[in-house]
Amino acid sequence: VQMEIHPGWRNERAIATARDLGAVVIASMPLGSPDSARMLGRRDETPLMSSEFVVEASNISKCGLAEVCLRWSVFHIGVAVIPKATSASHLASNWRAVEASKVRELCDESLQALAHVPQRRL
Repeated sequence: VQMEIHPGWRNERAIATARDLGAVVIASMPLGSPDSARMLGRRDETPLMSSEFVVEASNISKCGLAEVCLRWSVFHIGVAVIPKATSASHLASNWRAVEASKVRELCDESLQALAHVPQRRL
């Protein structure tokens, strides 16, 4: 089942229910959706990729913002991801973020930073 999941919307209850029913969970919008808040008239809302907590986790982990969000989804939450890619370089970057042979999980300090991202469905 595909649902909105990212550090800004952990959706834990829906994930647990889907798993209890035997469904595979796929995160849509695992990088947040920078345009959604603006389209919904929430112009003062900070996009996920600009969140101070995502930036902090990125600095701690020494990897990019998208990598932090994708690694969080795949390795911490344990869901498949469908990240948006607007170019071949974005697609390659997203792939590198979760490529099993080269990836490292986020450290506890990074996970603690992400735990503070305010929860708001896009």
